[in-house]
Amino acid sequence: MAVAPKPAAMGWRELLGAGRGRLTVGILLVEFVAAVQSSVVASIMPAVAHD
Repeated sequence: MAVAPKPAAMGWRELLGAGRGRLTVGILLVEFVAAVQSSVVASIMPAVAHD
């Protein structure tokens, strides 16, 4: 039985290079905005429901 070699670990340059850095930052910003929106809705909704 042959053992498969472990893949080499990626460095930060390979991970964020070739345009993937902007994509990663964009995805993180979208997720952050969605989290803030959910937090705002969750904190305001009880006051809106009370009125």
